[in-house]
Amino acid sequence: GQGKDILIIAMGAIAGEAYNAIKDLKNQGIGAAMMVVASINPPPLDDLRDALSGYRLALTVEAHYITGGLGSMVSEVIAESGVRFKLVRCGIEEQMDGFVGSQRCLYDKYGLSSRMIADRAVAALQEMGSCKGLRI
Repeated sequence: GQGKDILIIAMGAIAGEAYNAIKDLKNQGIGAAMMVVASINPPPLDDLRDALSGYRLALTVEAHYITGGLGSMVSEVIAESGVRFKLVRCGIEEQMDGFVGSQRCLYDKYGLSSRMIADRAVAALQEMGSCKGLRI
């Protein structure tokens, strides 16, 4: 069955990497599911609240700066719900430095490849005190 360890929330073309990360997590015995968000304005507040219920960890994935985008919107939904919930935001965390390359190369540089997304998810679950036997 579909597990309830982690919900990966993605937006845009990066959703393909997120989907591959979920397959990798499932192969490691981690229950993972995915939600694709079409727009942050208007935000899908009710859908997000419903999707988050039952999960212990959410991970947002966006080919965008982590501030002011999908991760920020999900953070607001969690904060306003008043529940204690772990969120990891995967996105661009530093100022772009003019580096150019293929999409694959850029995903690797900014930690957005499916493997790196899965690794972040496993590390976050380990910090929460579960998945102790899994590799990173």
